[in-house]
Amino acid sequence: MNEKKPNFLYLGATRTGSTWLYLLLSRHPQIFIPDAKDIWFFDRDYKRGLEWYENFFKGVNHAHKAVGEISHYLFHEETAKRIHEYRPNIKLIINLRDPMERFLSHYHWMTKRAGVRYGGVIDFGQRYPQSEREGKSAEFLSKFLKYFRPDQFFIFDFELIASNPKGYLNSLLSFLGCDPNMADEGLMKEKVFDSREPRFRPLNLMLYHFATLARKLGQITLVGKLKHSGHMEKFLFKRQKAETKLSTAEETYLYQLYRDDVRLLQKVLKSFVNKMGEFSWVSNY
Repeated sequence: MNEKKPNFLYLGATRTGSTWLYLLLSRHPQIFIPDAKDIWFFDRDYKRGLEWYENFFKGVNHAHKAVGEISHYLFHEETAKRIHEYRPNIKLIINLRDPMERFLSHYHWMTKRAGVRYGGVIDFGQRYPQSEREGKSAEFLSKFLKYFRPDQFFIFDFELIASNPKGYLNSLLSFLGCDPNMADEGLMKEKVFDSREPRFRPLNLMLYHFATLARKLGQITLVGKLKHSGHMEKFLFKRQKAETKLSTAEETYLYQLYRDDVRLLQKVLKSFVNKMGEFSWVSNY
């Protein structure tokens, strides 16, 4: 493989194991992933052009069998068409998670890790509608199926990251045409960026706004290197399980928000040949 352009993309929502996946794939010698996670070229930075995008892949060499990046492209109206025009035979990876759990995980991330304050779960959803939107996987998967064959996708149940990480990774690497025996098994035992409390909330909030500004200026690689620095992580956070007890009104709000989409997801999942997991949470809706 010596073509300096991606042949796979991760599409799924935030808070579905993408950081863990990024670190695993970045440590595999047959896979090239840029230092920058969340490039978001095919949605918010499309205007920067292909030369800007492909510059992230200039380190590709003959040893790399799989070249790709991890962003959250599934939820933008134009991304399916743009990706298809760029590379119609590309492989697409998606982790699916119970949308209510994913939403709460994102709420914890924003309030605990980033340090942003909201007036509860419903207020967060109303002030940050993109997070609500990212729980509606079936709606956007249907749009991607208009452009890509079902066999181009590998759909994973998020629960596999905890229950069967090795099986998850082996299946994914086989899908990408890479050797599972060359994976970093040590990292498979770790839970990357789990629930943690900030040591210095004002500093976390400042860094969150700095990262947002840096992305707008195109400094995505810098953000990626800082975000995945183990030393930075230990300095900024302490381990503490984040919990949110939902009120009846909040639970009803989220259930009604996602009920119809999850019921559609039951039908959409039947389209895919490559899928792994039980997806047992689907029956809760």
